[in-house]
Amino acid sequence: MQPTSGLKLSHTHTVPRNLVHRRAVAEVFPTDSATDGDRLLVACQLPAGHALYNDREQPFVDPLLVLEAARQSAILCCLRHLGAAPDACFVVRSAELRIVHPLRHEPGDPPWDVILHCHPDDLRTIDGELAGGTLRMTLHANDVAVASISFAFSALAPELYRSLREPGMQRARDHTPATPPRYLPLEPGHLGRKNADNVVIAAPDAETPRDWPVIVRTDHAGFFDHPLDHVSAAVIVEACRQAAHATCPALAVTGDLVSMHARFSAFAELGPPLYARVADVPLSTHEEASLTVSLIQLGASIATVDVTLRATAEIA
Repeated sequence: MQPTSGLKLSHTHTVPRNLVHRRAVAEVFPTDSATDGDRLLVACQLPAGHALYNDREQPFVDPLLVLEAARQSAILCCLRHLGAAPDACFVVRSAELRIVHPLRHEPGDPPWDVILHCHPDDLRTIDGELAGGTLRMTLHANDVAVASISFAFSALAPELYRSLREPGMQRARDHTPATPPRYLPLEPGHLGRKNADNVVIAAPDAETPRDWPVIVRTDHAGFFDHPLDHVSAAVIVEACRQAAHATCPALAVTGDLVSMHARFSAFAELGPPLYARVADVPLSTHEEASLTVSLIQLGASIATVDVTLRATAEIA
C-alpha cells in the first residue's frame, strides 16, 4: 500500500533507532518517512511476532501496538521533519486512540505494512527549535483507515527536563519503601493474556477494591526498552486496560480496546506504590464497557485514562 499522492515509501528496513528513542533495533517499527504537502507520511511494519503485543487471545493486531507505532512515528516526525533538537526530551501531555477497523491477525499471518498520515497542529518553537504541539494521525492499511491517533506533547531541552524532574524524583526517593511490596500478578488468562510476565496489575485489597496495584518491572524489555527515570507511558496505559478488563469480567477475554484517551498531569515515579483506580460504576454491558481509570501515586492522581472495550464479535 502506498499513499495516494504517489510517494513511494519503503518497508524494507527500519529507520535509525535513535530517531524513535529505542535501544533495541527489534523494537523499532517505523521504516520510512516523507513530507507530502502539509502532512507527513510514515511507513511502519507491525510485527507478526512480539513478546508483548502478540501475547493475546484476540485474533487482531493489538491496539496498543498501533499506539506504540504511532508514538515512535511522532518522535520520528519531530526529529526528522519538524525541527526538534537532536537531544530533545519529549513529554506527552495527552494521547488519544480510536480503532475504526481492527486488523485481523491469525497465527502464521505475515506482518502488516501500514502508513501513518500525520498532521502537525499548533506547533511552537523556541529559538528556531520545536518546543511542542499536537500531532494528529490516521493509520492506513490496504487503503483502509484503521485508526486515528493524536498526541499533545512538549519537546524540552535536556537541562530544562532535568530541572523539572528533580523535585518529583526527590519526593519519590523520600517515599520509596525500604522493602517494596511484592505483588502477585493476576492470572493472565483472566485478562486475555498468555504470558504472566506481561501482566502489570495485581488484585486489590478488600479495603480498596477499586485500586489495582500496578506492577512495575524495569527489566521488562517491552515496557522498558531503555533506562527511564519514570514509569513508562506504556506501563500506565497497559495497566489501565488490564484494570478495565479485570473490572468487566464479561469482556475480559472476548473484549478488545476500541478507544482510549489519556491525560497526564505528572510523571509516575519509580519506587512509590502506584495504583490504577477504576471509577465507581462503569457503563458496561456484555458487548461494551466504558471506564475511567486514574493512576494514583502518593495520594495524588497523576493520569486519567478513559477506556472503552467492545466485544470481538462487535468489532470483527
